[in-house]
Amino acid sequence: MTKKERDGKDPVTSMRIGHGKRDGEFQYSGIDELLKVERNLIFYNKSLMNKVLNFSKKNYSVLDFGAGIGTFSNLFYKTTGNKPDCLEIDHELSEHIRSRGFECFNNLADINKKYDMIFTFNVLEHVPNDGEAIIKINDYLKPGGILIIYVPAFQLLYSNFDKHLGHYRRYSRKDLKEKITKANFQIIECYYNDFLGFFVGIIFKLVNYKKHRAIKESTYKFYDSIVYPISSVFDVLGLKRIAGKNLFLFAKKLK
Repeated sequence: MTKKERDGKDPVTSMRIGHGKRDGEFQYSGIDELLKVERNLIFYNKSLMNKVLNFSKKNYSVLDFGAGIGTFSNLFYKTTGNKPDCLEIDHELSEHIRSRGFECFNNLADINKKYDMIFTFNVLEHVPNDGEAIIKINDYLKPGGILIIYVPAFQLLYSNFDKHLGHYRRYSRKDLKEKITKANFQIIECYYNDFLGFFVGIIFKLVNYKKHRAIKESTYKFYDSIVYPISSVFDVLGLKRIAGKNLFLFAKKLK
């Protein structure tokens, strides 16, 4: 019997990352859009990766769960010299990851090892049964292994933009912490990120974002160079405990 047969249906195979349809609508523009984000959200992406590095140790085995085009794996590797494995179910995206020199799995069932750390950025909101996916992630961590999750926050911000991206939900701290605890993790920290982004999310909802409106590179650059650095100061001052566009959670697998 194969591992896949033992585990049953993989809850992650229905993740909508990069491409796909929901209710008959085009969801996401794929590699081009992800490359645009990588090119222009330089400070933002480095800031997120620095949170990961705070929990990383030399020679940690690491998995990037839902790696997209490998943006964060590449940042991790450039900073530490340690090359993560990647999981990405979209075949076009996974080929792009491999072209960057990373090992990439298309299915959890293909992985036959356990990791010291798994990080996942903006992925669980694409998974219909996210609670089951978190339980599956636990199986691929060593005892005491670190899980780092980054997801959109506040369901009240859910908008056409979220629907366009294939998001099933946004998260509250309570909801995410409950799912993590049920999956046999001990929570280390949980806080919001990007305080000003919360208000940007309100604007996106109020203007009723339409899926045909592509975000310009200049908009990304402005956000990365002006808005997010200011937002990060508010986060450091403690407002990350109150609100933010996204939610960070850091947890340890119980032995």
